[in-house]
Amino acid sequence: MGGVREVLTDTGFYYLLADPRGRDYETAYSFRQYYLENGYSFVLTDLIFAELILRIRYDLDWEKAVTIGNLILAAPEYVIVDGTGYNKEAAWRDFFLKYHDKRFSFTDCVSFQVMLERGVNKVITVDRDFDRVGKGFLPDYL
Repeated sequence: MGGVREVLTDTGFYYLLADPRGRDYETAYSFRQYYLENGYSFVLTDLIFAELILRIRYDLDWEKAVTIGNLILAAPEYVIVDGTGYNKEAAWRDFFLKYHDKRFSFTDCVSFQVMLERGVNKVITVDRDFDRVGKGFLPDYL
């Protein structure tokens, strides 16, 4: 399980990569290239995947959602983990309930738990949630 060469990738990272005309596309693409060149796999949960496809479908379009979904499902550098296979009770108790003053989604809490259980400390994200839990996560913010 897990390893030194995994980086968790949050919904926002993929969303930025889905729109080459978007203002932060180049930044997201350069992060993608950096991590690929340094031998990392991109880890995302099935919850992140579902959240991403829904957002792309409604904000951009169905064809873009299909293209991005097919790319993530087919490319070996993307590792989709079953978020429900991790300790969801711990995600609920240790993150969602404990940090009630933060604006974490339950998907974020599952991501935190997946990172802990897989030994992943790096994350590419657009939000500030990953450095608010005091678990030594090293976010690269877009």
